Amino acid sequence: MDRRYEVYVTPDAEQNLFDIWKYLALDLQVPEIADDYVDRLASDAAKLDHTPYRHERVQDEPWHSRGVRRFLSEAFWIYYTVDDEKGIVWILNYILVRRDQLKALARHRP
Repeated sequence: MDRRYEVYVTPDAEQNLFDIWKYLALDLQVPEIADDYVDRLASDAAKLDHTPYRHERVQDEPWHSRGVRRFLSEAFWIYYTVDDEKGIVWILNYILVRRDQLKALARHRP
């Protein structure tokens, strides 16, 4: 039987999702698209519950040594860590692909 992990979203990642929703719903005025888009991002992150190690670690330090991993969903990198001992996947951030990833990560220390 495969091991299942609990997937938790950090406050930083929750804020990222809210900011994404707010931009789409309020700035671009497409609330129905905003709801679907954020749901897809959250759903993709939730899939880490059964195979959290399928994505490689970020190569840049200090994130590599902290076990930070990432994968692409829509136009965002989803950053996360795995606490194997507790069986928890922590979603750290959703960062737009075209942003400077290291600069954005530096604002959110894992």
